Amino acid sequence: MAIGTCAEVAAGLKSGVLPFAQDLGNLFLRALQDREAEVRRNAVYGIGCLCESAGAALTRCAQLDALGLTCGWALIWRAVDETFLSAQRSTYPSVLQQLQSLFNDNTEREILDNLGGAVARMIMTAPTAMPLAVVCVMASTAMHDVWAL
Repeated sequence: MAIGTCAEVAAGLKSGVLPFAQDLGNLFLRALQDREAEVRRNAVYGIGCLCESAGAALTRCAQLDALGLTCGWALIWRAVDETFLSAQRSTYPSVLQQLQSLFNDNTEREILDNLGGAVARMIMTAPTAMPLAVVCVMASTAMHDVWAL
């Protein structure tokens, strides 16, 4: 229940989640290993929400920075990590790897459904940080497996 609550907070805070993004991300990634399916399902949902909320804000800030304008969130993010794209490019592959291992080990519809949602949120937020050819094959396989259950 606590992981699901944190996921909803990440979704609800939108760009306000940035100061907490690293801690929430670590929490969600650890929860992927939990023995309870509900905790794993909520962790996957949380990863998607966090990527969407933090990523959308960081994308806007990166665009403002490119125009030479300042953005408070971009300044905060620079203090936490290098740049938006380098952070996503370095974080997304490890997150995808953990999601894929969860995908390979599960047949529960709810977890597979949340995996698809998380990956979709990651794609919408930062398509250039995603290996789309690999992810699309994984997503179509997941959808086939969900409907076959």
